[in-house]
Amino acid sequence: MPQPFYQQLLQLTDAAFADLNNAIANKRVAQAPNSEALFLSRWVTQAIKQQRFGKATAPYLKAWQQRSRAQGVNAGLKQEFERIEHSYRSLMVNSNRLPEIHQRQLDELLSQLNAQGWVLDIESEFNTEVNHATGGKPSLVIAAQQLKGAFEDDLLAKPLSLFVRGDHLALTALAHQHQMLLHKQSDYKSLVKYHGEYVLYPENSGPIIAELLPNS
Repeated sequence: MPQPFYQQLLQLTDAAFADLNNAIANKRVAQAPNSEALFLSRWVTQAIKQQRFGKATAPYLKAWQQRSRAQGVNAGLKQEFERIEHSYRSLMVNSNRLPEIHQRQLDELLSQLNAQGWVLDIESEFNTEVNHATGGKPSLVIAAQQLKGAFEDDLLAKPLSLFVRGDHLALTALAHQHQMLLHKQSDYKSLVKYHGEYVLYPENSGPIIAELLPNS
């Protein structure tokens, strides 16, 4: 069975921090922000040249390399790697796997959003672009037909799209509290006009990096 993307991603960030810490311990790198940033920039380039990690992570390595070349010590690789580690590992309690998603977790999230004044629509059926009037309030839409077929025996069995207009950082944090990771497909262009699309995947195992929590 292929290794899940998130495990490949965490192998990459684990290796980056292990190599950085080893370089600091051996006094090859100073324990200072600029020195660490330069080390990780070179580390990413070496990882690409050595083809050290799987193909699934290759686009991210390329993007990090390009950002490092453009922004230098301000590229923020260490901070992003820390956010990846925190966002994923905080859900992996006593396990190297992410938890499955139960119907009740989504129900609890929607109930909390409703209490916070979000406009929710999980009863409309659509497969072409639609409008969703919100009166300026934040909103979340799920196509009824997709929601109906997404869960089997209380567990999420198929990807489920959430169309969102509102504070996506707050939504990311709230979903995380309910043991769910959101995977962004678009910022505002989707089947629901002016709404971004975020996807929940079975076992929280998406093919891209999930929306990350901020560094504490």
